[in-house]
Parts: sequence; C-alpha cells; structure tokens
Amino acid sequence: EYFQPDEGTPAVTITSFLQDKKNNIWFATNGEGIYYFSNGHLYLIDTANGLSDLHIRTMALADNGDVLAATDQGINVIKYSDAKKRVEVIGPKNGLPDYYVTAITPVGDNIFWIGMQEKGFCLYDHSTGKITVPAATTTWDYGQVNALLVAQKSLWIATEENGLLK
Repeated sequence: EYFQPDEGTPAVTITSFLQDKKNNIWFATNGEGIYYFSNGHLYLIDTANGLSDLHIRTMALADNGDVLAATDQGINVIKYSDAKKRVEVIGPKNGLPDYYVTAITPVGDNIFWIGMQEKGFCLYDHSTGKITVPAATTTWDYGQVNALLVAQKSLWIATEENGLLK
C-alpha cells in the first residue's frame, strides 16, 4: 500500500526512520528535515523549529523518547511531548569533535556511539550530555565513518576510505 497522507510526502530522499514509544513513525530526509506521523497526520520539523540542518543522515531514539538526528551541523535532539517540539543542537561548543555527524548507534543506558566525517568517533551520554573522545581518534586518518555496530564485545566501524575497523 502506497503511503499518501493528506499533507503529502517528502520530495527528497528518505534516509532513516524509527518508531517512538508513542507509536509515532519518524523519518529523516536529505533536504527537508524530519517528518513524524502521529494520529493520522504528518508533521514536519525543519529549520523553523530549530533544526540546524535539513540534511539528516540517520536517527536514534533515546531512552526518554528524545530523537537524536545526525546532521551536517551536529546532533539535533528533538524533544517531543504533547505535540510540543523543541530542538537542541549539540556541536563542537558542547565537546563534539566534528560538526558533520554520519552515524548514531545506541550502546545501552542512554549512551550512543557517534560517527563523524573527519574526526572518527566518540561516545555520547544523553543522560549527562557528556562526550568522551577515545584516544584512538586523536590522530584519526581512516576517513569518514559511515556506520557503527556494537557486536561481539567490540565496536565495528565502517569507513568511507579504509574499509572495516574493529
């Protein structure tokens, strides 16, 4: 069945989607921001709502229901409750090593691995806001991180230019 809400659908690439704890369906786009489908209606979150960038690479759901969005301008945290939306931006001034975020992977306990275009990866604790930069990334020369996976007691890192790291 083709999804055709009254509000229409994005005219650009959909890059990621997730379902939140309230059963809303969220999807990210490459150029229009983030949409969510709730109670039969489609809503848009864009720069007018505080997004730092409309190009969303991927999203992840925090334990408290916040949506974390990877953008070319940092991590955008969408706080949503009772149809009220608020966006907070996490960037270099908050300790993020690179503006361009390419991957967000949950570890557990509201902690996420963050992949970046030029600065490798870091660990973000959504409960405290703390960003931890592993020593291995201080001289990162493996190129852009495209994806991260926590498996077999290791962090697997898919890179743009140098294959797979573990």
